[in-house]
Amino acid sequence: AVYEAVRAAMGDPCERLLWHGTSWQSLPNILSHGFNRAYSGRHGSKFGVGTYFSPDPEYALRFCDRSAPRAILLARVLVGRYARGAPEMREPPLVEEPVGPAASPGVEVGRKRYDSTVDNCQQPRIFCIF
Repeated sequence: AVYEAVRAAMGDPCERLLWHGTSWQSLPNILSHGFNRAYSGRHGSKFGVGTYFSPDPEYALRFCDRSAPRAILLARVLVGRYARGAPEMREPPLVEEPVGPAASPGVEVGRKRYDSTVDNCQQPRIFCIF
């Protein structure tokens, strides 16, 4: 229900299937209550203080417990519109200018935020969700 409410509020956002590596200790909480960015930063915050996902399961495995078996989750993630992230970000940056069909009609420049941040806007390998 929450996922669908967020999806509706974002207006038909880009959704991707992405991997999230975690510890066995954290797994029950994620499965019961979802991802919580209050636990962010355990492995750094290179692209912002959020929950990290990747389309590459090998990359996500780097954030699991070291011993096998390891816990990795495949999740539907609403990445929406994204921008390049930075360590100090606690929320995505403001949209600098409307771009093509992705621009929201009637939204003033600098008054709307991106939905997430990434390592590389052309070929994202790491997504940070706030």
